[in-house]
Amino acid sequence: MKKVILYYLLLFFTLSFGVIRTKDTFPLELTDAYGRKIILKSLPQRIISLSPSSTEMIFYLGLSEKLLAVNSQCDFPPEALKKQKIGDVNLNIEKLVELHPDLIVTEKGLFDNLIYQFDSLGLPVLFLDAGNMEGICNSILLLGKATGEIKVSHQLVNSIKERIEEIKIILPNTRKIRVFVEIWPDPVMTVGKKNFINDIISLAGGVNIADDIESNNIQINSEWVLKRDPEVIILTTPGTKARVYKRPAWQEITALKSGRVYEIDPDIMVRPTPRVLIGIKQIAHWLYPGLEF
Repeated sequence: MKKVILYYLLLFFTLSFGVIRTKDTFPLELTDAYGRKIILKSLPQRIISLSPSSTEMIFYLGLSEKLLAVNSQCDFPPEALKKQKIGDVNLNIEKLVELHPDLIVTEKGLFDNLIYQFDSLGLPVLFLDAGNMEGICNSILLLGKATGEIKVSHQLVNSIKERIEEIKIILPNTRKIRVFVEIWPDPVMTVGKKNFINDIISLAGGVNIADDIESNNIQINSEWVLKRDPEVIILTTPGTKARVYKRPAWQEITALKSGRVYEIDPDIMVRPTPRVLIGIKQIAHWLYPGLEF
């Protein structure tokens, strides 16, 4: 429920000031996350989203009526479930072509193997790069430019930045708490400096114990975790908290001894959208329980 409430609060914030939708001149040339030049002949009216994060951004920009179809993994906001499905990791290319989209949106790392096919079919596919908080904001702005929602996108980005600043003001000016984020239990995997979850931890007043590793996702062992001794452990896989407490080699870790092991909704941690604000506030509360965020 909190996720839905925040979604509508952010949407209200961006649309509540008599917004005038600024339209760019078409044809419009855009550069996507891969440096590809995308030409939009006219203002998009038939949009398809191939990733959960881009679907959320489309809804945040108030473009739900123009959204024809989505990836089957797109389940937020709830209205996304009502949209026509275009496949999951196995994309239905024939159906995609039949829908005659004038803009297809996805994120970097998804369907990269189909870029040549997209281009040969003349499909206008825009890849977004939301690899960190800056990337999330830049993706919103790029999508806003592509869809003529320039003013809305800037207001949304400004609201995100303002809320982050509000959290920063509340955070104590002390040593940051050591945090371990487990994104998969077997084998145990965590996130490095290049994963946007690293940004979430930092903005919440913590320091990712794998912050010094120039990588995205990393497989690690118990000895590594013990040596870095996290004060807080955050789990993104539901139902794994009890398993963590049963790991014999982990019993001397500070987070376990102090009972500071938490499970968090994976969608607000692994999907690079404005909903990461929920994750930042929740983690900040766990790190500094005496403060009100």
